[in-house]
Amino acid sequence: MKTPRANHILLTIFLLLAFASCRRDVVPDNIVDTATLTQFLTEAYIVQSYDHIVVAENRDSLGHLTDGAYDSLYSKYGITQEQYDSSWTYYLNHPNLLVDIYDRVVANLNSFAERKTAGHTADNNNSQQSSNHITP
Repeated sequence: MKTPRANHILLTIFLLLAFASCRRDVVPDNIVDTATLTQFLTEAYIVQSYDHIVVAENRDSLGHLTDGAYDSLYSKYGITQEQYDSSWTYYLNHPNLLVDIYDRVVANLNSFAERKTAGHTADNNNSQQSSNHITP
């Protein structure tokens, strides 16, 4: 028969194991946080799309606008390419976090596209109204 003390020890060990298994992974210090990475990726995709448009419109361009733009983004967000690479690997190994990041990136890009479309529509409406307006 087990003593009450043995039961307490077993219960304590069980509770410690239960709490340890429920804790979240501690993100290493060199990993870019999810909010920063979300903003970085959003801007990187915008730069890439701009680069593709320039290449499509100007066949002489080699499409290397993004090289300098990435350096600017790294500087803007205070990260290095090595930190980005380590972070990318970390988030690939934590797919739930990566899915959350990309959900926010997609939402940011959709919002950006809507603002650009609304601005473009407003510019077109203003130019049509001014061309239809007859001045004395």
